Amino acid sequence: MVAPELAAVAAALCWTFSSLTFGLASREVGAVAVNQFRLLAAVPFMIVLHAVSVGGLWPQGLEGWRTQWLVVSGIIGIAIGDLGYFYALSLIGPRLSSVLQASWPAMAMLMAWGIAEEDPGLRGLVGLALTTLGVVAVVARARDGSSWRPDITPRLRWLGVLGALVGAFGQAGGMALSRVAMQKGDDLPDGVAPLSATVVRLLAGTLGVVAISLLQRQATSFKILLRFGAPLRNALVGTLFGPVIGIFLSMYATRHATHAGVAAGLMSLTPLFLLPVSWFAYRARITSMAIIGTLLATAGAIVLVGGG
Repeated sequence: MVAPELAAVAAALCWTFSSLTFGLASREVGAVAVNQFRLLAAVPFMIVLHAVSVGGLWPQGLEGWRTQWLVVSGIIGIAIGDLGYFYALSLIGPRLSSVLQASWPAMAMLMAWGIAEEDPGLRGLVGLALTTLGVVAVVARARDGSSWRPDITPRLRWLGVLGALVGAFGQAGGMALSRVAMQKGDDLPDGVAPLSATVVRLLAGTLGVVAISLLQRQATSFKILLRFGAPLRNALVGTLFGPVIGIFLSMYATRHATHAGVAAGLMSLTPLFLLPVSWFAYRARITSMAIIGTLLATAGAIVLVGGG
């Protein structure tokens, strides 16, 4: 039996490589095409994984309100949030995007504080401060993203930053809503299994992306990947390591870890892993401020998600 902590680190590594490969593909053919492709490819994998691990192609016993919350969670977190994140990947690259994405626990805490009046406590305030300082430090050096796209303009750079923040906001909102839907109750004493919730969210997010693409008249953008070998390979590798293996490892770690907060903290290490990977893959300019900012943002995320 694999140690859950090791599975959590492996999940973070999977998301490191999926961010890089998705970023490379998005830079070549666009964020919309890659996001469509990876969702359409991931859905059947996740349904089969659910059938093997939980039983049944579709989660059973979900009350209507739970399904509704999970659907809304998928639309916010995947259809909207991931679209913003992939847009950021195509413009500012995986390293900077991942640091900005790491602000989602802070956003989730602020949502809980403002909407549900949950007291963040000292831990929450420390995590928020660390994350904010880290993100500000990294964004202040956003020009080092020129190693990802030398032709990027200041306007596009800041649009990429905005896209990553939209991604973080979607992740935070999606996680908050899924937490409500997954809670224990009289109808489900053990709550909703994480993998079951993932299947519902992923399918809802996929349908949301299709709907957005139809409105943009880009319903078949994913087909462009079939014309280019390198972007297609990168998208396939990203799908395998991200929505499939990465999610499976994260579910395993969450389910079997003695302390769920420790597993969640270890799964927040992706921005740190991307520092050497980005330098090796596309010679990203890793400044001392970038390292300090990444360390602060990652530490803040670990403090926030590691409290459970």
